Amino acid sequence: MYLPCSIALRYLFNNKKKNLTAVIAIFSILSVAVATTALLCSLSVFHGLENLTHQLFKSLDPAIKIQCREGKNFSRKHLPLKKIQTIQGVGNTVAVLEANALIQYQGRQAFATLKGVSNDFLQTNYLSPFIVKGKIKLYDKKKKAQAILGKSLQVQLSIPCHDPFSYLEVIYPQKKISHFFSFFPTYRQNNIYTSAIFSITQAIDSQYMIVPIDFLACLTCNEDTITSLDIYISKGYDERIIKKKIGKILPLQLQALTYLEQHASLSKAIHTEKIILWIAFFLIYGVAYLQIFFTLYMLVIHKKKDMTVLFALGIRQCMIRKIFLCYGFFLALIGTLAGIFGALLCIFLQDRFGLVTVGLQTTIVQAYPVKMIPKDMLYIVCSMFFFTFLIVYFPSQRAVRSIHKKYL
Repeated sequence: MYLPCSIALRYLFNNKKKNLTAVIAIFSILSVAVATTALLCSLSVFHGLENLTHQLFKSLDPAIKIQCREGKNFSRKHLPLKKIQTIQGVGNTVAVLEANALIQYQGRQAFATLKGVSNDFLQTNYLSPFIVKGKIKLYDKKKKAQAILGKSLQVQLSIPCHDPFSYLEVIYPQKKISHFFSFFPTYRQNNIYTSAIFSITQAIDSQYMIVPIDFLACLTCNEDTITSLDIYISKGYDERIIKKKIGKILPLQLQALTYLEQHASLSKAIHTEKIILWIAFFLIYGVAYLQIFFTLYMLVIHKKKDMTVLFALGIRQCMIRKIFLCYGFFLALIGTLAGIFGALLCIFLQDRFGLVTVGLQTTIVQAYPVKMIPKDMLYIVCSMFFFTFLIVYFPSQRAVRSIHKKYL
């Protein structure tokens, strides 16, 4: 074995007398292990919540959305749909028309965002896990339009689901037409039945109602225009690459947005929180590694005689320096590996048994979700090498200088 490593391991594990240096070494290992465990557990919870948020939003938002650069709606004629569908990796394409309207049932009213979708929406199956009542369909056997309603809207209106005798009145205001005897804008009204109820989040459940696009186009008199084209990607394909291919064939007035670009503010907030979390734990890491710094200084004072003997036997100064470098590296490595093992154990128990709960009955999940990313462990190991080099360099240099000044 490499001589400095063997001497450093002997100092670390073969201390027959438990002196102050050995006690401080144990505490330094524990401090690094606790800091590593806390960092990985916090990151796993953060990634779990981020993944849950993305899953909730992806129930209604596609991987790629084509929309206007300016304005809200655009003509179908400007959309090269056939060319888009021939791009490898493009799955289902759903034409979407959105509009705000007043919905009414037996005197109870509520404002909602109507999302008109084409029949291809039924093949995506992204909304299926969130259906709490009924079955997803846009038309019944008699070709009557069916609506998929948010749970909060359904509770607010108290409308039964999948009842052939209960329907919603959808009222949409038209542009004001000036008449000599009329001072009020005209309205268009149509009826629609409910086929299913979904529950995602309170904000989404109280806002959205999914209807057939033909129903909404007839109600708003927008038969030739759509708000966006939702594109769902097949498994194994990168949405960023497909977005570039789509962008090359789109006209200038249209743009393609990935999921993260559709929620730019959410992505920036998540990125900022990650940076703050890493900065905070780097400070905690620095405090934990200070114990290794003091342990090395104590070891330099305690092992002066041993260094003198080694120096007299012909061991060079660089070799003595490497002994303390290896000692500090072993302290940090043991603490880091112990922390990673402890974090993996905690994450497994949380994922399997849900030990730490949110504590609220109205939340989507009862226990905090966790998700471990191997890249985080790589960052931890890299930061361990960085902090170890900064911490052990000066004590090792002092050990060499003290021997040189006193005994030569």
